[in-house]
Amino acid sequence: MIFPGSYKPEGSGSLPKTADNKEYTIKDLITKKLQKESDNVAHNILAYYITNKSDDVFKKEMTTIAGNEWDVNDKLASAKMAGQVMESIYNQNGFCFRIPISDFF
Repeated sequence: MIFPGSYKPEGSGSLPKTADNKEYTIKDLITKKLQKESDNVAHNILAYYITNKSDDVFKKEMTTIAGNEWDVNDKLASAKMAGQVMESIYNQNGFCFRIPISDFF
């Protein structure tokens, strides 16, 4: 699954590096794979569906939140930009894309 903003699937994450046609819950991808393992494959699955492959709407929203252009290909962000994104998530009470995370379970 290669698209703008995707990570190379290599790494120590436990998800298979090639499609296995299994279903994964968003909760497991976020809490078990991303948070605990920093799994690149989990990032790619979530980014593919939640950001619509890092489409223009996602890029525009991230730029607004971060205060500068958020280039998903270069993956370069200043500490200030990253802080603004984290602050935005905090101000939404940990909600993801303004949807309560509980809605995903």
